[in-house]
Amino acid sequence: MRKKAFAVLVACSVIVATTLVTWSILNEGVDPDNAPNNASWLEDFEAFYDFIEGNYPYLWVKNRTHGYNWLDLKAGYQQRITGATNKSEILDVFLDAVCALQNRHTYIINPQYYSWYQSDLEGMPSPIGDVFSDEVLGAHLNWSSAYSESRLRRDYISFNALIVYEKGEYVITNSGPWDDHGENLRVVAVNGEPIDDAVLGCFEKDYVDWDYHRNKYYLWRISPRDFGSYAAFTVCNSVGQEVQMVFEISSDYSGAPYDYPGNIYLTQTWEAESTAYLYMSTFLWSTIDSHRETIVNFLQLVEDYDHLIIDIRGNQGGNYASWIHPIVRPLIKDTEIFQAFLAYRTNEYSDAYRTAVGITDLASKSLFGYLPPEAMGNEFLVYNYKHTFTPTYEVNFNGEISLLIDNVVYSASEGFTCFCKQTGFATIYGTTSGGDGIMEFPTYFCLPNSKMVITLSSALGLDQTGHSSEEFRTQPDVYYESSFGNHSELIDYVRSQLP
Repeated sequence: MRKKAFAVLVACSVIVATTLVTWSILNEGVDPDNAPNNASWLEDFEAFYDFIEGNYPYLWVKNRTHGYNWLDLKAGYQQRITGATNKSEILDVFLDAVCALQNRHTYIINPQYYSWYQSDLEGMPSPIGDVFSDEVLGAHLNWSSAYSESRLRRDYISFNALIVYEKGEYVITNSGPWDDHGENLRVVAVNGEPIDDAVLGCFEKDYVDWDYHRNKYYLWRISPRDFGSYAAFTVCNSVGQEVQMVFEISSDYSGAPYDYPGNIYLTQTWEAESTAYLYMSTFLWSTIDSHRETIVNFLQLVEDYDHLIIDIRGNQGGNYASWIHPIVRPLIKDTEIFQAFLAYRTNEYSDAYRTAVGITDLASKSLFGYLPPEAMGNEFLVYNYKHTFTPTYEVNFNGEISLLIDNVVYSASEGFTCFCKQTGFATIYGTTSGGDGIMEFPTYFCLPNSKMVITLSSALGLDQTGHSSEEFRTQPDVYYESSFGNHSELIDYVRSQLP
């Protein structure tokens, strides 16, 4: 993946939540009447819809995985825009429509970062370098306060009960008044509907994940945005007693509930076990570049050990360079090839993007024993996306490598997981990864009137067998589910399994 711009993409997605309150304050008083031009926004939505229909690579994948055709939702969104009385309501429609695409690379970019993107992308070939123009930067004042208001309503409201999906159930993981109802409390229904049936209906408000181990949809956590602030939950205790509960709400951030070490990277050794440990929280090259030498120095210190555990749980990606240069090239003994493919839509815009990022080596579809059905037709062309890694011979490590992953692993960290799976670089422990790890550069699309910018996955990333990284992800070699909040459990398990 391109080093600079994609680093900005991931950085923005990670820190956007922490800046929403500040951005709302900065824009207080902008466009005070907040009166929408509904016809103009309808034109924007039509342009967005047409762009998705012609360029988005995952329409068919999400139809298979989530059971609905995003294109069929058009009329409902248009009706909501027509009936909207303020810009915040209109932004809610766009946020819902983008969320319904159910891809963690796909979102409306916070306008606070437009100047950052512009400086990072200037000089890139068209159409990449054309998106963040001066006109786009200036237009954000017309809708940015509404954006902030909508995001605050969605993301900064939570229940006082932390309800987390753990090993197939929605468990209340913190203490509160509900403790009077028994131990091991879990939510089994919401508003009278079994919780496992209800979660798919949240596809416009939250990321609906798939439990590959149990074959069912799930939410990482349950928040007010999913079922409403006054949702009635059926809570069951350890002896099967049920009670109806409505939880209090607060203005706390309601993002991913998982707790990981706060370090950029973390090292540890168990000398008696001849085992070393390296944790990496991010693969943002702008962050990792300055730490590469220190990471390699650690690997040199433990090169005589028998085991190396690399932990990337919670790592949402960044850049391939962040795992190629500090980890793979120093450790490999011979040249390694990571073979992947990118299937691009044949629309003019997608084709221009593909050309701009230098993806030109066309692959014959006849080479594949399997391809997603949509990729077999004329909607897509498939291109080689092969990476060749040569050793730097900096580390003479001859032991076994283990990789720890979870559902949060995504993007460039998913790419590393795919590499480990394909080449046998490491034995993979944990749960199914997050997906979408094979991509060269995201797509940016600017709406014609509001100048709102949406970023999306640009290609259908395929592994060497032709399977979609976003659809099938990476299955661990050894499946192990840790208890919620217990980061060391998987580490201890792997240590216990090493010879």
